[in-house]
Amino acid sequence: MSKSARSHSVQALVQARARNERLNDLTLPSRLPTETLAKIFAHLVEISPLTLVYLAYADCPVDERKDLGWLYVTHVCRRWRAIAINEPTLWRQLSITLDRVWDVFLARAKKAPLVIKYNYYTGSPPPRDLGRCVRSMLQHRDHIQELDPGWLDTARMLELVQGLTGPLPHLRQLRLQTLCAVDTPLLSLPTHFFAESAPNIRLLQLSGIAFPWGSGSSTITCFHYGCLHGQNPAAFDPNRHTFAEVVSTLQNMPALKDLMLVGAVPSYREGDKHAEIQLPQLEDLQITSRDASSWHLWTLIQHPSYTSIFIRNTGPMGIASTTIGSIIASRLHAHLSSYPFHFRALGVHAPEPGAIEIELTDAVPNIVENPAHTPSAAETVVAGNITLWLCTGDIEPAARQLISACAAVLEGIRKVSILGNVGSSHDLYDAFSPARSVTTLKLDGAVGEVIAALIPVQIKTKPFLTHRGVSFYRSTPESTLFPALEEMGCVHVDFGDWCHHAGERMRVHSALYMALSHRSEVLGRTLETLDVDGCDDMSLEWAKGWLRHVARLVSTELAMDLEGDDDSEESEGVSEGEDENETDFSE
Repeated sequence: MSKSARSHSVQALVQARARNERLNDLTLPSRLPTETLAKIFAHLVEISPLTLVYLAYADCPVDERKDLGWLYVTHVCRRWRAIAINEPTLWRQLSITLDRVWDVFLARAKKAPLVIKYNYYTGSPPPRDLGRCVRSMLQHRDHIQELDPGWLDTARMLELVQGLTGPLPHLRQLRLQTLCAVDTPLLSLPTHFFAESAPNIRLLQLSGIAFPWGSGSSTITCFHYGCLHGQNPAAFDPNRHTFAEVVSTLQNMPALKDLMLVGAVPSYREGDKHAEIQLPQLEDLQITSRDASSWHLWTLIQHPSYTSIFIRNTGPMGIASTTIGSIIASRLHAHLSSYPFHFRALGVHAPEPGAIEIELTDAVPNIVENPAHTPSAAETVVAGNITLWLCTGDIEPAARQLISACAAVLEGIRKVSILGNVGSSHDLYDAFSPARSVTTLKLDGAVGEVIAALIPVQIKTKPFLTHRGVSFYRSTPESTLFPALEEMGCVHVDFGDWCHHAGERMRVHSALYMALSHRSEVLGRTLETLDVDGCDDMSLEWAKGWLRHVARLVSTELAMDLEGDDDSEESEGVSEGEDENETDFSE
């Protein structure tokens, strides 16, 4: 092609581009003001982020594993590209996975408050020069607003932590996490971090990074601390600090809404006195410790009634289980006595040897059922769950204490779930007696004593019959546990095991037959549904006996889903099985 021909072609392309630009200028999007387009692009940054690394999902289509996201707007036309490049706030969101374009984003962000977050949803490797990336963060630390670099190795995290000095006026959120060897001291934030460096911080989450205990900040609303040496949630911070310093820190954080402490609370010294911790805005509370210190700390925290609570100890408590059980029960009872909500679900679980868990869920406000009643702001608050996980050498007294502590809310409970052996039939009957509105009961594991507790108790006041010096007494609805019960589920229950009722030793399948038959007689109605699942060595004869006293029996082991009325002929023809259920107390 000759020189003149090439010149003519270039001129034609320039004219065509100019013509296209004029046409673009006439379209509605191009007529939008620059400020409006910048706001639209800002929304795209949030809903369509940039992904320059392969996603870790195996089922993600290959063509979707890399995505320019909102950057596509810079490819539409010159005006859009110019607007995007000249708007610093569009470039302020960075991730260390940006790698090669990291410097481009920083340059275009100028002095806009930076949001540096690691994308945990990708399987991306760290940048080729992680040290350079960390140093770049520190160079721009004066205008970082949020910092979450993801999991860093000890050397890089040390460099980052030591560099977080000087004024950090824009810093609002800081998340730092690393793994240290068990015998390695934790990296630590500077002692005067709050007063001198980050006076305006709102969120602080540390994992594997020591905290300057004793200090605090009145601006913090979220504080998560985890000492995860070797990823062990029961590990304890080896840096020396005291229970009193933890108390002092929390007293200096009155604006807290979200508090989580894992392995952070040192042992509590008996006899020490500490002032209460006032956290009037707390919404979520989680404390895990090895010993009883988590429970002692909870007794000091004064929080709203709607706070979601999770307290746990993972090892020996160092004091008598009955003593700490009384402390926990007293705190729980005081919390629930003035509770403006009622829970509809209660779980009592023995998830592992030596552990008992109490779980109160599905809370609803105590709203007056009046169409003309307008709920107040307090009545519309969503209440959190309460979970207490206690490791103790003696489960049964702890379970009895904790259930009794829930007496203020037991009347409103609709669903009860019990896992494992949590007490004798007599103790369970006494503890659960106030729960007269329960309609659903879910049992799992070694729950023979619970089934025995369902047998109506005979009230020994005035006998209805005396024969040869022997008095006979009747059971009443008032003496029946869970009189409103409609549905019962049994999972992984060994019906051939033994249980006890009124001093008699009997098989669990016999106890269930007695409970169903006697309850039908006393209450004048049968159980609506009995669902048996995952129970080995199930007997068809047992199921037929139970079916006489339930409206519907479902069993996956026996592949049956029967209704009592439809199977009456079968049920009548198993008198031997019925007799076995009624009298099999000693086999």
